[in-house]
Parts: sequence; C-alpha cells; structure tokens
Amino acid sequence: MKNKLKIKVEDLTFDQKVEFQKLKNDRFKSIVEIIKWGLISIGAIVSFLIIDIGNLNIEKFRADSSHEESLLNSYLESTKTANPDLWRRKLRFISKFSSDTIITDWAIKEEGYVKNKAGLLALYKETVGICSIVANRSLYGTEEWKKASKRYYQLYWAELPFYGETQPVIEAMINFKSHLEQITNTTEVEKWQKMDLALIKLSDILKKESKILEEN
Repeated sequence: MKNKLKIKVEDLTFDQKVEFQKLKNDRFKSIVEIIKWGLISIGAIVSFLIIDIGNLNIEKFRADSSHEESLLNSYLESTKTANPDLWRRKLRFISKFSSDTIITDWAIKEEGYVKNKAGLLALYKETVGICSIVANRSLYGTEEWKKASKRYYQLYWAELPFYGETQPVIEAMINFKSHLEQITNTTEVEKWQKMDLALIKLSDILKKESKILEEN
C-alpha cells in the first residue's frame, strides 16, 4: 500500500499558507462555476421545453380555432339560401364534429330554432318572392317563370307543410293555386288581375303570420 503524504498546515511557511489558501479558493470558485453553469444549463433546457410546449399549445389552439371557424362559416354560407333543410344539416354536422362544447350546445339549440321558427320564416319570405314571379304576366312562359312555378309547387306540397304552415297561409296558398291553374296565356287579362289580388292577399297573410311567429 502506498504511503500517503500528509501535510500539516502548521508546518507550512507563511508564503506556503497563502498559496495553499489561494488553491483552496480557486477550487471553491471552480466548484461554484460548475454548479452555476449546471443550473444555467438546466434552466435553459427547462425554458426550451416550456417554450416548445407553449408553441405546441398555441398551434393546437390555432388549428382548433380554424376548424371551428370553418364549421361556423359553412353554416353561415348555407343561410344565404332559402333552404332550412340545408341549414339543419350543417348544424347537425357542427354539433357532431365541433370540439367546443359551447359551439355544440349552440348548434343543437339553433337547429331547434330553425325547425320551429327560422325555417318557416325563411320559407314565408321565399314564397312571396316566388309568387311575385309567377303572378307576373310579362314573365309567363319564360324559363324564369317556369322555374318559379315549379318552386311554388314544391313549397305548396312539401316544404311549407313540413315546417308547419298556419291555416291562414294554407288557405291563401290554395286560393293562389286555384287562380294559377286557370292561366293558359298572357291575353287573359281578367284572370291575371285575379292572380294579382290572390298575390296581394297571400303576401298580406304571410307578412302577418311572420310577425306573429317572430313575436312568439
């Protein structure tokens, strides 16, 4: 076994003691520096991790926000058409695929509103426009008139009954239809005049029923 050299501080000269103390101080400083840079390194690593996680969360938030915005824009775009069935399909899609509970709850409530009120209001408004074209003698026989006439019967037989048109609207639609079916050409002035009166009556009733529906 090797003999270990042991040096007693008391045996050192003053200059040696000073040098010895300097060595101890330098060693302590080195240890402190190592610890300091170690802590800095750990702090840097933690900071990078926090920044990376934060960036990931931001990207996820952006992606989610973009997704929700696309869903809502899709619904808003559909409301530009007078097609409540399309609105409801879009709302069902939102309620199924949105990751935001606030939006899904809104979509479910909005679908109920469309079914019970907004859909019928939109159809009432469309009906006035369609019947205005159908009752226009100068358009009779044109592609625009034929298209409007076809749409009128769709509203009459399917969409208005499905969304629950009121009895006054039913009667006004029947009255308009009875005059429409008597028209065969543009020279029947009296028949067209009766169509105008039927249109005025229908428009008035649709306006009143829309107001009642909005107030309830």
